Formats: sequence, structure tokens, C-alpha cells
Amino acid sequence: MPRVSEPTRALSERTTEETVSEINIRLPDRWKLKFLLPELVAGERVLDLGCGGMWLTRILRSRGLDCVGIDLHPPADIVGNIKEHGFAPGAFDVVIALEMLEHEDCTDEIRRILRPGGKLIVSTPSPSWDWALWIGEKVGVCQPRSSPHSNLFWLENLPFRLVRKSSLLGVVQLGVYLNEEPGDRGGVRSGG
Repeated sequence: MPRVSEPTRALSERTTEETVSEINIRLPDRWKLKFLLPELVAGERVLDLGCGGMWLTRILRSRGLDCVGIDLHPPADIVGNIKEHGFAPGAFDVVIALEMLEHEDCTDEIRRILRPGGKLIVSTPSPSWDWALWIGEKVGVCQPRSSPHSNLFWLENLPFRLVRKSSLLGVVQLGVYLNEEPGDRGGVRSGG
């Protein structure tokens, strides 16, 4: 996919209703999209980790990002596990893990394949509200989990430098990290 030199501002401006209306995605995923788009620059190499049906991968490609989706099941570009795939060190500018890291801790692999200073963008259930999501799955309002949530965590506990955070009704946490040690300078910006 060709790299596009488009300012970040234009990337996020074009994505609100224009892109979202083209693809049938759930309301919580629309909120996640609005949170993460301002963090991306067209032309960046992005890994959509746990891409599921690839809705995010397709949207990011339509915005000029060089995005690859990996998941344990098709229709991913790469069907496999990040721990076994063998990506080159520093291969990605951004790794996006929406509703994925609560299933398996793969932060060592993410750190290795993310360039120094690159971004990790995460959404994950708040540990104290995971039970509510489980009930939501049972009544059909939440996406069913593909495996148990055996790795629940608070955003502040990931081994990267948290630079921005938000939440969806307190139930789902959203975070942007830099591939730096947590104590490396700077504070956390809140907001969606």
C-alpha cells in the first residue's frame, strides 16, 4: 500500500460520519475510533492486533495507513499468534489492541515489534466492570469474547509510558502509550 503524506488533523476530520456510516460497526467501536484516530498519521505502519472481522483494519487503510491485521482466526491478513509470528524488531509505528490484551499478556512482543517511541493504543475492560460485559454478551448487546479474560489490568499497570487515557462509561478503558519505560518523562492527558 502506498504511503500518503497527509496531516494527522485531516486524517481524523475525515473519519467521523463519512467512514463510520460506510461500515456497520457497534456504537462502542465508533467511540474507540474517535479516540484513536487523532493519534495516527497517514502512512504509518500499523498492526491491528486481534483484528477480528477487520473493520478497523479496513477503515485505517481507507485513511492512508499501512495497516496489517493479525488474529487467531480468519479473515485476518495474518492468521496466527503475535508470540509465534516473528515480526522484525521495530516493524511497526503503531500497535492497536482493541479488546485483546485482557485475553493474553503479549506486552514483551509488542515492545519488541514497536519502534522506539512508537504508540500502543489499547481498549480493555475495566477489571471491576468485566462482569457487566459478560452479562452484555449473554443478552447480545456486547461482542462475545473469544477466550476468557484471564489478563485483566488497569491502564496504569502496562509497562509502557501512558500519555492519554479515557473510558467508555467507566466500563471500558482506553489508553495511548509510547514505547518507553513508564517513568520516562511527561504526564497523562485525559479525555476522549
